[in-house]
Amino acid sequence: MSLMQTLKDISAVVKTLVTAKDKSGILELVVSAREQAFALQEENSKLKKQIESFDRFDKEMENYSLVKLNGYRVYQHNADSDLHVCPRCVEEHRKIHHLQYISDIVYQCFSCEKFFQLHPDQTNYTKPVSIDSEV
Repeated sequence: MSLMQTLKDISAVVKTLVTAKDKSGILELVVSAREQAFALQEENSKLKKQIESFDRFDKEMENYSLVKLNGYRVYQHNADSDLHVCPRCVEEHRKIHHLQYISDIVYQCFSCEKFFQLHPDQTNYTKPVSIDSEV
């Protein structure tokens, strides 16, 4: 008896054993498996987009250094010392929100509404000190 003949015999036996009810159960399993596979593909796609977003954020944050300016911890742009980013939004929400000028010395993050006094008068001014290594 050849292998092919054995396979054909087994197939014939399986066909006889599988009733119409069993076929519908198998069909339900196949449909369920396809739905689960589709859901996993969607989840995988969302996760890939989230990873890309994190990578873009990390790349953008390479342009900033965490500094202490007049007692406030802020992220300061490496090429433009007048451009600051809210540390709360960066650390808690992974968002880059630039601080907005309010008055001579006051800046505000309009996302979390935190205020910063970044440019004090010359008598109290302390030069920004990088604190990246402390974080």
